[in-house]
Amino acid sequence: MFENTERLLTDWGKWQRSGNPISQLGYKSPGALIMRGNVGGGVSLPPIDDEFALMVDRAISQLRSRSVRMSDVVFLRYAENRSIRDISVRLKLRPHEVRECHASAVAWLDRAILNIEGESE
Repeated sequence: MFENTERLLTDWGKWQRSGNPISQLGYKSPGALIMRGNVGGGVSLPPIDDEFALMVDRAISQLRSRSVRMSDVVFLRYAENRSIRDISVRLKLRPHEVRECHASAVAWLDRAILNIEGESE
C-alpha cells in the first residue's frame, strides 16, 4: 500500500505546486503562479482530482497535529519537491533522520488516508 500512498503524495505535491485555489494547507507555488501569468498555455493540470487532493490535505493536517517534523518533511518532499539532502539542511537533521521521519510519515499517512476513505464511503 505504501507505493500507492507515495504515488498519491507525489500527485498531491503536483496539485499543490499547480497553484490550486482550495488547498486547506494554504500553499501556493510562487513558480506556478508566475508561470501561469507569463506562459500562454498556463500550468498543466495535476494528475489528481480535488477530492483526493483534499483528502490528502486533511490527512497531512492530522499528521501535523501529531508531529510537526513529520508533516514538514512530507510538505518539503512533496509540495516543494525537495531532496532528502535539501530537507536535512533546511530542518537541520541528518539525512538518515529525514529518511526515517519520511518513512514514518508515509506509513502514518497510509493508514490515515485509508481511514478517511472509509469515512467518506
